[in-house]
Amino acid sequence: MQLESKINIRRTEVLPLRCEACGDHISTVEQGWVEWIDRLENGHRVARRVRIVHVTRACRYRSDVLQPGEGVGDRALGDFFGDNGMSLLFEKISEGQFSQDIVCELLKRLYVADYEKWIWNHKLHAGRIYWNGDAAWR
Repeated sequence: MQLESKINIRRTEVLPLRCEACGDHISTVEQGWVEWIDRLENGHRVARRVRIVHVTRACRYRSDVLQPGEGVGDRALGDFFGDNGMSLLFEKISEGQFSQDIVCELLKRLYVADYEKWIWNHKLHAGRIYWNGDAAWR
């Protein structure tokens, strides 16, 4: 039970997150979704363009953004919190599906209080955020 309370504290420290499709807040874990575009490379699925979005279809990747041979992978935002979430992210690295850079960025967004606020302000001032669901986090 103690582990569960630590996970809940951690979640509230980083929320709200920003949806990388519409820019609105994701205020609860249940409102969030992690998705990525991947393709088969050397027999393994390799992810790119990983993003945190609202769970609603309006904010999720549409099939018209996919190139031939690409697919969409996704999981509930809550799957990435706590010890099990960290294990999942490390597993994605060891399987070669996620790069170390992708996992580091997700870990900072999900586990470092105020990182989300800082990075969005930084990118907004640098003119690198676009709300078309495609160019955020470049």
